[in-house]
Amino acid sequence: MFSDTKGRWAVVFIAIYPKIFAVMEPPMACRRLWHLLNKEFGMILIAEDNLVNQIVIQQMLADTGYDHALVENGKLAVEFCKTHKPDLVLMDISMPEMNGLDATKAIRSIEKETADRIVIIAVTAHAADFDRNLCMEVGMDDFMSKPLSMGRVIEMLDSWLGG
Repeated sequence: MFSDTKGRWAVVFIAIYPKIFAVMEPPMACRRLWHLLNKEFGMILIAEDNLVNQIVIQQMLADTGYDHALVENGKLAVEFCKTHKPDLVLMDISMPEMNGLDATKAIRSIEKETADRIVIIAVTAHAADFDRNLCMEVGMDDFMSKPLSMGRVIEMLDSWLGG
């Protein structure tokens, strides 16, 4: 089933899981199904204050097999990371109470006391090289600019979480 080189198995996957596999190349679809069947996914924290963006990201993650939680500002993201240890954070940069840059600094500071390291991916409307560099300087691991696509989000999650 997985070794079919003519793409026939991909059609079966798309019919079973259309939201997940319609945007994927056949090898990625194969990995995604394997992980779905074996429930080998991590916990993702979404740190986003905008209601529309919250809904969009949650819908993207709903059928992927990844567990996820949502907080609406950087301060809550730091608190969540202290108590729940997510595997990955999708961190908006512009949020009330504490922005994503300051939240990342706080999380990295907490991690110095433990052996844990949480993957933090910047999610921002600011797409300039300056913005990307600033995110990397404070300790973020990667960067995605809005608007997000499901294919890009899944590709990013799989690359960091080994999906």
